[in-house]
Amino acid sequence: MLDRLPDEVLTSIFSYLLAPATSTGMSARYRLLRAVGRVSRRCALVAQGMLYEIVDMFRLTNVRRFVAAVDTSERARRLALWRTRSLRLHGCTDRTETILPTFFEHLVKRLPGLREIRVHNLRIYALSLGIASRVRACYLRDVTLFISGSKERVPHLAHLETLCLANCELFDTDDKQALTTDNLLCPLALPSLQRLAITWSEAESEPHFESLRTQLTHLFLRRERDRRFDRLAHFAPLPIDDMIELTALQHLSINVCRRDDVDSLSQLDRELVTLRLECDAAHATEVERDLLSNDPRALASLDKLFVPAVAPDSLEGRYRAGDRQECDDRAIELVEYRAAPSREAVFDFGDERAWLEMTGASTFAGLSTPAPRSPALRPTVIATATAGAKVDEDVVMFSLPPAPVKTTTQ
Repeated sequence: MLDRLPDEVLTSIFSYLLAPATSTGMSARYRLLRAVGRVSRRCALVAQGMLYEIVDMFRLTNVRRFVAAVDTSERARRLALWRTRSLRLHGCTDRTETILPTFFEHLVKRLPGLREIRVHNLRIYALSLGIASRVRACYLRDVTLFISGSKERVPHLAHLETLCLANCELFDTDDKQALTTDNLLCPLALPSLQRLAITWSEAESEPHFESLRTQLTHLFLRRERDRRFDRLAHFAPLPIDDMIELTALQHLSINVCRRDDVDSLSQLDRELVTLRLECDAAHATEVERDLLSNDPRALASLDKLFVPAVAPDSLEGRYRAGDRQECDDRAIELVEYRAAPSREAVFDFGDERAWLEMTGASTFAGLSTPAPRSPALRPTVIATATAGAKVDEDVVMFSLPPAPVKTTTQ
């Protein structure tokens, strides 16, 4: 019965069965696709296409096998060419299995249809990102980017719209010294960039993005304490000078962690559409009241104010009711949100992606599309695993069931 359905219908049915494409759901997602592939030859063809939509790996051995499979199997090469849209790589505690910068480049070269890249805790060459010319969203966390000091050597990503740099370090391979973000964030390299998310600590250099003043419409800023001096370190101040230069800014998210943050926000001479405040829930309503009492120009045309959720029956909940009433008088919609779980926030960039959805910005959604019809070829073994998951056996690009034999009666 299933073999009679079109590929589009089979893909839709399987997509309802699959676990979410998150760091905690990828193993279950792979296992289910393998099980579906054993039903029939037709189901195997469709499931194989869905298997290649996301390449998620954290061991160098897996990367080697994947590259070898794409190089030796015609069907694997076609699926990598036409189906893979998201590449997700994670660091490994075993140094011998850490994915090297050269292998990241090998992967990107074999996946020309990428639309999204997520990299966590690795070292890569910045120019390798330029190979993925069609990428629209790039999320980097705890990544060291090796880059030349010359702006002629930065990666050119003509279609990149969303960039996340969370505790990333830019290192000059020529002068052997750290660089600032303005060596990477320039209009010539990122002409289509509109959404930028940056996380940094006081020990790191202050981000600079004034060169994108006419492009950026979304800005996500989060400051953290230096991990080496956890309790003794201070939070870095807001880069308000660069923020003032952003003439196209409409959506802003900041974490309020200093006493002068609200006063600094009052210097922003821009009318925002949405504003997201990130702070401790115990002080959320206090921050709201300070912001509303200062009445900065950013609130003049504000549509939505996103604030951390508090318990309705608590003292903060009663204060929140008064803040909500004042926002209603200003024609501002006060919206509560909850932060992403810690694992999802780290591996899946949960807070940044959730903020983009709050603002109505388009996030990567190109999965579960019908698989292209391809001739049946020899089976290929692909080794993949999710970050932090203890997977001993390989995830197999399963062999296709034999085609039914037509018999004729005399």
